This record gives sequence, C-alpha cells and structure tokens, in this order.
Amino acid sequence: MRLFAASLAILLSLGTYSQEETRLALVIGNANYTEGELKNPVNDALLVAQTLDSLDFDVILDTNLTDILSFVKSIRNFGTQRRTYDIGLVYYAGHGIQVDGEDFLLPTKQIFTVKAEQGGEIFEEDIKRYAVNVNEILKHLTSESGAVNILILDACRNSPLKSRDELSRGNLFSSQDIEDELARNPPPSGSLIAYSTDPGRRAFDGKGANSIYCESLCNHMLKEGLTIEQVFKRVRLDVETITQNQQSPVEAQKMKGDDFYLVKSDFQEEYDLAKKLQEEGEVYSAMQIITSIITKEPTLKAYESRAFLYQEIEIYDKALEDYRTCLEIDSLHISAYKYIGLIYENNEEYNAAIDVYNDYLEIEPNEPLITLRISDLYSTLNEYDKSLEYLNNYLSIQPDDVEANIKKALFHAFVFDDLDKALETFVTYEKTNPIKKCDVSFPRAGILREFGYFDQAIEVLLDCGWDVTDDENYSWKKLNLLGECYYELGFTDKAIMTISKGIELDINNPNIYECRGNMYLKIKDYDLYR
Repeated sequence: MRLFAASLAILLSLGTYSQEETRLALVIGNANYTEGELKNPVNDALLVAQTLDSLDFDVILDTNLTDILSFVKSIRNFGTQRRTYDIGLVYYAGHGIQVDGEDFLLPTKQIFTVKAEQGGEIFEEDIKRYAVNVNEILKHLTSESGAVNILILDACRNSPLKSRDELSRGNLFSSQDIEDELARNPPPSGSLIAYSTDPGRRAFDGKGANSIYCESLCNHMLKEGLTIEQVFKRVRLDVETITQNQQSPVEAQKMKGDDFYLVKSDFQEEYDLAKKLQEEGEVYSAMQIITSIITKEPTLKAYESRAFLYQEIEIYDKALEDYRTCLEIDSLHISAYKYIGLIYENNEEYNAAIDVYNDYLEIEPNEPLITLRISDLYSTLNEYDKSLEYLNNYLSIQPDDVEANIKKALFHAFVFDDLDKALETFVTYEKTNPIKKCDVSFPRAGILREFGYFDQAIEVLLDCGWDVTDDENYSWKKLNLLGECYYELGFTDKAIMTISKGIELDINNPNIYECRGNMYLKIKDYDLYR
C-alpha cells in the first residue's frame, strides 16, 4: 500500500530559491534606556548581525536609537533597499509595549508622560506618538519580490497600564490573548513574525552576554537543512527547556511557496535531479543519487530523502533504518517520528506506532493530529479508556471539532453505556457553538432513540428541521430516523408519511425506498412492501 508518494514529493522539494538569491537584514538593539536600562540587546544585535552576515545577508546594524525620528529613519533606509532584494529580515532587541492590541518599539531616550494621579501610569497617547508601531516595519515586509520576509521581535509587549519602572524586557506582556491579537494584526502575505515570548510570559535578558532566545536563534539559524519554520520550533524548545516554561516563543506566519532554508546543501543540483527522477517514476535511479550523497555528506536531509524513496517502493525496513539514523543525528527531528509511526501502522504494529507518536508528543505536546491518531489507534486495539483519554486531550486543543465531539459522545453512549455523559458532550459543544447545534442533532437524536427516549429524539430533530443541512444525503437519513421514532411511539401513519418525504427530495435514491420498505415490513403491510 503506497502511503507516502505525495509526502515524498514535498520532502524532496528543498526550496525554490537559487544560490544567487539576495538577502537584506535590519538589526536593531536598544539597551541604554533612560529608565529601565537593559544589559544585552546591543550584544544580541551584534551576534545576530554577525550570524546573518555569515548567511550572506547584507546587514544594516543600528544600536541605541534614541528617538522616533532616528528609529523611523533606520526602518525607512531598510525599506528603500528592500525592494531590490529577494529576502528581507528585521531583528529587534529591546523594550516593547502593547497598546490597544498593537505592538510598539521604544526608543532609548524618549521620556513618556506619566499620569501621577493614577500611580505613575504612562499615557497611551504618548506611546502611540513617540514609540514606533510595528506596522511601520511590516509595510516594508510584503511580498513585493515574491520571496520571504521575516520579523523577529526579541522584546516584551508590556501593558501600558504598568508603570515605566516595570517596563523591562524581562517583565510580563499585557493580558491580551495572543491569538486574538495576531488575528487583528496578521503578518503580511509571504511573511513570518516571531516573538521571543508570548503574553503573560517573561522575555529574559539573560545572565550572560546574550539573551536565551538570541543564543538559541543564532545557533539554529546556522544549521544546514532546517526550514525557517523548523528553526523557530527548535528555538522554542530550547527556550522553554532552559526557562522551565517561563518563556515561550511564538510565531505567526503566512509563508508562501516552497520551504525556505537559511543554509542550503552543497548538493542542491543532485537533490533536484533526484526529485525529477522520482517524479518520473525512476525511484531506483533517484535512490542511487541520494545514496551517493550520503557517502559524501551523511546529513539528516540525505537520510530522510532516502527514507522517503524506500517508502515509495515499499521497502519499509530500510526506510525505518534511515529514519532511526535521522533521529541519531537529531533527536528533535519530529517528522521522523511521524513517518516511523506511519510505517508501523502500515505494518499493523499499532502499539509500536503509539509509542513513536508519544515520543513525538514529548517534543510537540499540543500537536492535535498526532493526539487524535493515538486515540484512533487505541480504539482499533479496543482499548477504549485510553482512546477516550487521548480524544479528550485532542478536544482540549481543538474543542470545536464537531466530528471529534460526536465520536466522544458515541464512546460514552455505546462503549461505556453512559447516556448522561454522551448528552453532556453535545450540550458543551452547543454552548460554545450555538449556531452549529444542528450539526450534532442527528447523532444526538440517534443516541436518544437507541436508549428508548423517542419523544426527546423527535424534539431534537424537529428543533433543527429535517432539511437544515448542506449534505444532500443527510436529510433522508434524518427523515428515516424521525419516522422510526414515530413508529416506536405507535404513530405508524405518521412514520410512513415522514419517511416518504425523502422521495420528494430525491425520487431516484434507492436508499429512501429501502427505508420505506423496511417500515412496511414492520407494520406487516406486505402488499405495499412489494
């Protein structure tokens, strides 16, 4: 069974940007604030600038920008040059603050007016007037050249209602929810915005010469074969581990096209040829090329590419060997865990697949699809308690998934014989999704019917209307269930009439006639049944 052909084409696509792509970066570090001086932002800016220079970026470096005029001048200098480059990146280290859901970066010598009568709180209008709105940067990070744009903010976005003595890179964000904030201020198309921490968390300045975030960022940016998204995933894991989850970086992105790599392989032409051969069905020829690369450059990318080729020709033991080698090279390479799990599933080794997927969750604990996959596998093994446990974990991440909520209700009803919990599942879903309550009316009514609550089942079905659906096959099923409930209550004529409405919906649907025929059998009307 070929499960992996589509994934292989994606994996072997190693980026569309040529070795001649041009890269421009603006790096700003603000530290010598009149109030709330920081130790490391200038050091961070210097380290990032050095790192980006080694990655073939032309770097504009500015430190300790004193006022909004110098700040904006630096940004506009970058913006003017950005149009002639393929890749644009901006890094900022220093104080940041959030006002009305928008992010502002603070110059070092600007004195903000305070409201003495309100305990020294800063006037919000002063922030808007004398600090730099992040949107001033974002307007230069659009996909004008069809390439990649990256904004990295190693700063807090503190509440403006905190006194200025508390405005430090190590203090708390405002309580504004990150998802709501990012929804109002999405990154431009073709861009990625990375924050060194999320709301309610500290962005530590660091005990050494650089911040924790900056050190990890520069380390991973230099690693070969990591997509830009993988770089930030690894930075997040580092920072959360070192700070014991007190600081948690977060990103928002609208990247377009194929994956972008900061550091590319020296064997790009060979990889491209292997990809072309694979697409033409010459898998063994592609494998010879990848194997040749491994003998010269035994990297994670090479082993993973060959593993996909082995999957393409269903040599799963060899694919597993190469994936395990990937994990020896980098134990955090989560895609290897995912595809090892798929191989075990293909071989019906479900317990082994579960173990590997749990290893995946150790690295990415809130990955919903893997969590749901484990639930499904436990269900296949008839271990329903564990299946429900992982299903609940999934719903804690994706509470609005209607199919998962229905599955949970069916578990409670027909596996654990617990009608109350089944109905409670539907009630909880309907409270958070009132306009979608009809999405669960059919399974809810079906459960009530099976438990003998025919009146309640009818009430649920009629409450939404039998024809309230976008699924053309759903209405006749709903009518049949409604007819069955009428029959159980002794209303046989009403049962026949209700089921017959389905014929009006689709006169050529044999399922409707079968449903009505079954009802005629129940009432022993054999002439009409025939």
